[in-house]
Amino acid sequence: MIESLIKFYYFLEARKLQKLPRREIEKIKNKKLRAIVRYAYKYVPAYRKLWKEKNIKPEEIKTEDDLKKLPIIDKKIVKSNYDSFLSTEYFSFVKKLDKTAIFFRQTSGTTGKPLELPFDINSKIYLDAVYARALIDVGYNYTKPLLYYWWSMRENKWYARTFGLFKKDFVPIEWNEIQQLKYMQKTKPKYIYYYPSQLFFIAKYILKNNIKLNFKPKLIITHAEILTENMRRVIEEAFNAPVFDEYGSNEFNRIAFECLKRDGYHIPIDALILEILDENGKEVEKGETGEIVITSLVNRALPLIRYRQEDYVVKSEEEFHNCGINLPIKIKSIEGRKDHSINKRITQKKLIETLVDCCEDFWKFQLFFNEKKNATLYIVPWDDSPEEPNLNKLKRFFRKIEIIKVENIKKNKKTGKTILVEKVS
Repeated sequence: MIESLIKFYYFLEARKLQKLPRREIEKIKNKKLRAIVRYAYKYVPAYRKLWKEKNIKPEEIKTEDDLKKLPIIDKKIVKSNYDSFLSTEYFSFVKKLDKTAIFFRQTSGTTGKPLELPFDINSKIYLDAVYARALIDVGYNYTKPLLYYWWSMRENKWYARTFGLFKKDFVPIEWNEIQQLKYMQKTKPKYIYYYPSQLFFIAKYILKNNIKLNFKPKLIITHAEILTENMRRVIEEAFNAPVFDEYGSNEFNRIAFECLKRDGYHIPIDALILEILDENGKEVEKGETGEIVITSLVNRALPLIRYRQEDYVVKSEEEFHNCGINLPIKIKSIEGRKDHSINKRITQKKLIETLVDCCEDFWKFQLFFNEKKNATLYIVPWDDSPEEPNLNKLKRFFRKIEIIKVENIKKNKKTGKTILVEKVS
């Protein structure tokens, strides 16, 4: 009950903050940055050691521009020195008093062994508020249920059960696309929150079979996987509803989100700072592709400062537009995992876009490739599909492509994600 009241207060504060003058938001961001850096130096042994080795004092980090003085860390560094990255203050407090003061998540584990991620309760609540803010910014009515494709069938919170606020109608990841569509026809959702690959395959099934939906969503929000523009067009045609994309991770919750204009992704700089860097650690120019590095401004249980997310994005050419949200637009497009890309030019998203075009006459598909650029394409055909897809556009990226027809393609058993293009060892 108390947590929910705090969450509501944080939500109101987060909504109010994004309407403040840009200069005021910058001041708040830099104030939070100075606070988390001082805190990390005092209570996190790993940072104190790293920064002392570089002869860096926390007082030197005053604004976002000063972050480049600090070393970059990644998942491997954190995992190999895990205990030293934990806040001694918070974990001492938890052991002595209240274990509910820490909330745990895990990285998805789709690209390796999961990393356990503790959050102090205040940061967890604030990040939930940032997540809710992004939903409402595109028109979600929080008094209505959200059709929610998710790997964990959690019970709705008391405020959802009692008042119907932010209620989630969970769709199990074990269901296939036809089962999911039948459930949609039964529940008639107005708001859909879904992985793009699953919704794309459902949309293809609807269009191929000329299925008349008995519902019309007001909006669809995709997340957790790559959404390409050709996938967005198919989903919007099938469901007759606009699609808005979000980008997040378990380390930081909501990292970026589209607004009503759908022209780039806003960054919640009240919760994090995002850098887009080249191979030399320099900020890329507008319109260029780079790797993102993120600094959390809120989590004190496990502060992640200049954490390499291992994703490629294209930097936006326009930092603001007149949507009424004064959070900056730093990302033009999400290009996907670095380790599932061929290089910075031929990204995971570029490969998915090409794959979707090549396999237009097939229902489902999934491509795996290795270091030698040999690929295996799994396809699920329609009854009237051609014998093989036209892979001319895709062949320019690979030495060899083997085609295997299957009855279904693989989803991650834990998360339900369908990685359409994946690099394997």
